[in-house]
Amino acid sequence: MGGSALNSQLDLNPLTGLPGNRTIRRELETTVIQQDGVAAFLDITGFKPFNDHYGLSLGDSVIRRLGEILHYSVQPFFTGHVGGDDFVCAGHGQDFRDRVERARLEFRAVSPGFYKNRDREAGGIETFDRYGGYRFFPFLDLTVVMLTRAKPEESVENLCQRACVEKERVRGVPVPGKLSPLLDTSGFVGMSERDVKAYLEAAGILRESEAVPSVRKVLEGDFSWNIRKSAALSLGRIGGEEAVKALLEALGDSSPHVRTRAVEGLVLAWGSKAGSHVAELARDPSTWVRRAVFRGMGRTGWRAGLPVLYKAAAGSSVNSRNTIPERTAALEGIALIGDPDSAAFLAGLCGNQNYQPGGDAFRALCAVGGDQAAAEVLKRGVIPENIRLEGVSPACLSGLEKLALSIPERKGLRLLAGFPGELSATSRTTLRRWLGCTGGDLFLQLVGLLEAKAIPADASCAARVSARLERGDNSLDTHSISRFLVWLSHSPGIPPGVFLKPFLRMTSGQVRFAAATALSMLGRGLTAEHSEKSFQD
Repeated sequence: MGGSALNSQLDLNPLTGLPGNRTIRRELETTVIQQDGVAAFLDITGFKPFNDHYGLSLGDSVIRRLGEILHYSVQPFFTGHVGGDDFVCAGHGQDFRDRVERARLEFRAVSPGFYKNRDREAGGIETFDRYGGYRFFPFLDLTVVMLTRAKPEESVENLCQRACVEKERVRGVPVPGKLSPLLDTSGFVGMSERDVKAYLEAAGILRESEAVPSVRKVLEGDFSWNIRKSAALSLGRIGGEEAVKALLEALGDSSPHVRTRAVEGLVLAWGSKAGSHVAELARDPSTWVRRAVFRGMGRTGWRAGLPVLYKAAAGSSVNSRNTIPERTAALEGIALIGDPDSAAFLAGLCGNQNYQPGGDAFRALCAVGGDQAAAEVLKRGVIPENIRLEGVSPACLSGLEKLALSIPERKGLRLLAGFPGELSATSRTTLRRWLGCTGGDLFLQLVGLLEAKAIPADASCAARVSARLERGDNSLDTHSISRFLVWLSHSPGIPPGVFLKPFLRMTSGQVRFAAATALSMLGRGLTAEHSEKSFQD
């Protein structure tokens, strides 16, 4: 057997027997790139939820059937199987296009036969999507994209990339286009300042590296400060060596607005390397620039800049006429660096009743953590939004735990979630009891904490939630109930009967499915336990 024939035999997809990726690449190169042919890229719409719902065996049958349909409908033209539910066909002329369309219609006609009678009557299945939502999926169909080469020198890789983008567009998924052609400064004539800024900032959000030369030309050109500051922010978001060079030069711009954005952009683009460079503007005449510097030094994590931040937070910065906002920015910088050695300085500010802004000093102290932060929290009796618990002594942790359990609230649950190790027996009992009185996002957060801390449920947990649902409590949505049932399924010893009413009989299909799944998981555990016991006997 010749070498090329042997290679063709080896490059066959094991599921469908159709040519695989190496052959597909050669065919696209020959038929589409060199001979101006047409490539048809196909995949099955809704295949993943179908595969998850019915199982791999039936999913493989669907793929094999599609392979057969394509092979016999499209021949004598080429059909290849990339893998999974992705196929590629290649050919010439209207005859090829018609054959691909006939294959699509034939697959659409046979796809209902893969469903059970009940699902066939319903027109599809109810199951989970890739995001965990429970929704309806109609019968399987084909997404087909037909492309010719975009230009004579186009590569196969670029052709395939265009196909992926076009598939998303066909499915209704928004796909970003290139903004760099729109950023030619000669095209700004007659365009409003607001429109120009929108294009510049969108290019940054999309991190379009091709736009850097045009955006840099705007930053360094004869445009208003309002447009140039958008250019600086855009360069920071895109990043790269050329963007960093432009932003370093912009630190000396005559406009304080541009300097402010240049500081922010340089921190985004250069990270920790930007610390020493932005610190040079800590004495800038503009308070806006100085605030950006203090926050930027924090975001870079540059510990060597802490003395500058201490001085600014204490209100000693040079030329500071707007001291409280600058102190706030410096405190944010200290908090972002998160050095535990900053605790003593911050505790001193918190102990000064005349210090402003006291609330920001307290938040910064909690961010760096330690016993001094815990002591300040206990002294105030107020649960902070966040506190770093690393390095806090067991005695202080015990005090914080009691404070968090004083009332069911979001900040208390978040505090408990950060505790190292297991929570006390009192905490576990209290959290289970809260299942009977919390609702909305707080209930969801409570269940998440119980899961994260591996706190098992008992029969009282199911009884509390069941009682709430039976009396018509509408503060629990279907997603929250489903999450609760998942947690319940991880707790051995829960009697199966607790799932019957109201969970297995609720009108929501998502809740019924979650209850049945939870019950099956508990049953799996009982079966495994019984099998192990039988084996030992």
